[in-house]
Amino acid sequence: DLTLSGDGAVVNTATIRGRISIANPGRYDGGTFVPGPVLASFTNQGEVADGVFGETRAFANSGKIGSSTLRNSAVAIYGSDTLQFANTGAITSDGSAPAVQSSLSDATTFAATNGGTITGGFAASVSSGAQTTTAPAAVSLTNGGTITGAGRFNPAVRLYADFSEGTGTLTLANNGT
Repeated sequence: DLTLSGDGAVVNTATIRGRISIANPGRYDGGTFVPGPVLASFTNQGEVADGVFGETRAFANSGKIGSSTLRNSAVAIYGSDTLQFANTGAITSDGSAPAVQSSLSDATTFAATNGGTITGGFAASVSSGAQTTTAPAAVSLTNGGTITGAGRFNPAVRLYADFSEGTGTLTLANNGT
């Protein structure tokens, strides 16, 4: 296993037989919690057997993450304002949990593109929260690759957008499968 933290850009070209965790440990200062830095971006060009988990502002995969026997999500990423997701590689789970799972609160932008293969489903939950800007939240998924689910309770794509405390748009474009 490998744990990453900081606010920089990380590119993996190695084969990791465990998982990669992205941590942003915070601290208490005079009784007030101060969040840690958020990783600017994570790019996988290698192979990660047990998945990638954590908070980042941008995620890209052109390698291989997970396997058909992975019982958890192969990619579970979250954020608190903006998140870019791009896959041109292969992301796979056994389907007991979505292969890709993402969550974004206080969203201003969530943009996901898939030109590769996601086996086990893609799930995203986005909330506009108490937006600090007047700009509407923009949520999009563009699929030019292949996304397959795993039955009734884990469909190929599941998007949840809550704009109850702001405004927003949800765009789904599919010219893949």
